Amino acid sequence: DEIIEGNIIIDQDSNVVALTIDTEATTAYGMHFNNPAQTTNAVFAIVEATALTTGQMIRAVSSSTSTSIRNLVDISNTAAASTGTTVMKLSQNSTNYTLDLLSDYNAGATGGARMRLHSDDGTVMVSGDRLGSIEFAGAENTSAQIAIGAKIEALATETWDTSNNDADLVFYTTNADQQVVERMRIASTGSTTIKHLDGGSLVVQPSSGVTSQVAVNNSGGSEKIGMKGAQNSWSSGWVPGLVGNSSN
Repeated sequence: DEIIEGNIIIDQDSNVVALTIDTEATTAYGMHFNNPAQTTNAVFAIVEATALTTGQMIRAVSSSTSTSIRNLVDISNTAAASTGTTVMKLSQNSTNYTLDLLSDYNAGATGGARMRLHSDDGTVMVSGDRLGSIEFAGAENTSAQIAIGAKIEALATETWDTSNNDADLVFYTTNADQQVVERMRIASTGSTTIKHLDGGSLVVQPSSGVTSQVAVNNSGGSEKIGMKGAQNSWSSGWVPGLVGNSSN
């Protein structure tokens, strides 16, 4: 081992690689920053890069054919108390994508880019546990105070095991000052519930010149639209093609 104290400057003035690390290590790090002392700056920084045209700032390519499960990039926050930590921030100051996920695997039912949100604290999911959440937010003042406008959550509805994984998909919008309210829920059974405040409505808005319609398609029997009142009982339903109400 050799210890070098002070700054190391690599000044490359020609079009060749400035630094090559040829390591034969099989389980040790190829490059290791050991417990850095930085408190308010970056441990590793690439700044400016104003000469870039079609090049990249960071490029990592794996050609390993191993089928072992692994992460090519692993960024983790292991301190539960650091509640202000965001694990990764992507900032885009132009009109192109902030994040572009590409799958060049075979097309078909198993193709296409995939993104997974999952929860695992070492315990089994139980009813009410959140599997994942997608929030849509924006600045509500010029001091970069961010407020949620809408969000989508997946919630477990039972204790999970190898045979039971029921979950609901819930949609929320914001009403008034950051009051995030549930608006629609798709249950694990397939039942869909749309909620609204008093005075709200369910509107079907067709394109100009198209007749407004609500279609109820029941291939196993007659179509019927029913109403459920405060007593949690179904009233008579209207059957298309018949005049007046028809009992359930």
